Amino acid sequence: MGAVKAILAALFAMGLAFPAFAQDPASQPAAEGKQLTMYATKWCGYCKKARSYLAARNIPYREVDIEASAANRAEHKALGGKGIPFFVYGERKLRGFSEAAMDRFLASAR
Repeated sequence: MGAVKAILAALFAMGLAFPAFAQDPASQPAAEGKQLTMYATKWCGYCKKARSYLAARNIPYREVDIEASAANRAEHKALGGKGIPFFVYGERKLRGFSEAAMDRFLASAR
């Protein structure tokens, strides 16, 4: 449990290191009826990293657990999902997670 707290603290500190995402609403996706959606599972390590990244930057998103129902799996597949995490914002899609890729994805979503 202590390791989890240390990791969360480090991720939070990293969010402070990127104040443009933590404090500037313009750096977050526009609200024009679009919503950031993350297709994930509960056990996925990169999904956990993505959740922490989004939480540290106060970025709202909808999470769809692709193992929770056949409808969720079908939605993921219909959008072109082949793995997790998989992000959709409007017509834009991001497969996998890294902070650098997510930074670019969110910046292009404005």
